[in-house]
Amino acid sequence: MTINLLAIDTSSEWCSAALYCAGHITQQLEYRPKQHGERLLAMMDKLLTDAHLQLSNLQAIAYARGPGSFTGVRLAAAVAQGSAFPAHLPLIGISTLAALAHAAFRQHQQQWILAALDARIGEIYWAGFEITTIGMVTALTAEQVTLPNSVMLPNSPIVPIKQWYGAGSGWAVYGNELRASTELTAAQVNGEIICTAHDIALLAIQAWQAGTIEILEYSAPQYIRNQVAIKTSERERRS
Repeated sequence: MTINLLAIDTSSEWCSAALYCAGHITQQLEYRPKQHGERLLAMMDKLLTDAHLQLSNLQAIAYARGPGSFTGVRLAAAVAQGSAFPAHLPLIGISTLAALAHAAFRQHQQQWILAALDARIGEIYWAGFEITTIGMVTALTAEQVTLPNSVMLPNSPIVPIKQWYGAGSGWAVYGNELRASTELTAAQVNGEIICTAHDIALLAIQAWQAGTIEILEYSAPQYIRNQVAIKTSERERRS
């Protein structure tokens, strides 16, 4: 079965949309802090127009479910649901951390990834992943939000520290703390790798083809942090 799938991500300062069509991915990617709402629909429309497709020609819509920016995660979920509902399309929510790990594999051929995103207020979202040679992602830890110095590599007797790779904005912001807690070297990390709709689309397609995806009728953002807003006094105490 030929699959046409649209994927979106607004979980960070970057805004992206990607179309998987005829086995190829085309992506629109822009650095748009606080302007995702102004650009996302236009990016989606351009991808569909250039491919001579309409929403009714798609089989599903995938979105970055989080963790990430509270506003951005909610926006992607809302746009995905608003686009899917009138066209009677299923929704596929993909973890931003898993997509980040896949980006590290796709761009740098890394197999064991500790993905970390800046969660603000001195914390990071993080999880450990293993990527197979064909790009299938398996989570080795739960996705969590902690202080950078609380992060630990998954305990594995068969994966030495030198084979791990750190990816994501968490490493850019808290590199010293993370390297100290994980014992990774500076050569083993890349804080410039980002989650984009390209990898959201690839993971959604993989799961669809493997029959392991949970297809949703309604979008379900994943925040991880129980308290979306933390009081000023708490922020000051942590700083």
